Amino acid sequence: MKDKDSYMMDKDLTPSRKKAATQEDEYFAKKDRELLEAGKVRDKEEEKKLLRELHYMHCPKCGYELEEVSRKGVQVDRCTECGGIWLDPGELEILLSHEDIGIMKGILKVFSKGSTH
Repeated sequence: MKDKDSYMMDKDLTPSRKKAATQEDEYFAKKDRELLEAGKVRDKEEEKKLLRELHYMHCPKCGYELEEVSRKGVQVDRCTECGGIWLDPGELEILLSHEDIGIMKGILKVFSKGSTH
């Protein structure tokens, strides 16, 4: 709701000045929205970076620290608490290339990206 002073100002403005004032208001409102959006993007990027730093080398199951251990010449990540083993992309294929066991090749098929099983 407009107060008395702003009503009197609007009343005193010519139509062209009212239009200019409206355009100016719209311009600054747009700039404010852009700044707010830029701040949100920056905040999301900072949050993503912080979360990555907090979770790096932590077990996705229990949250404890992961340690790198060597298994058949491959550095895999093992949880210091629950003992879970976590593999980076390509490590499972390297490990399985050392095996001639049919069940291990079957596991690879189950966990491959193109699998429908």
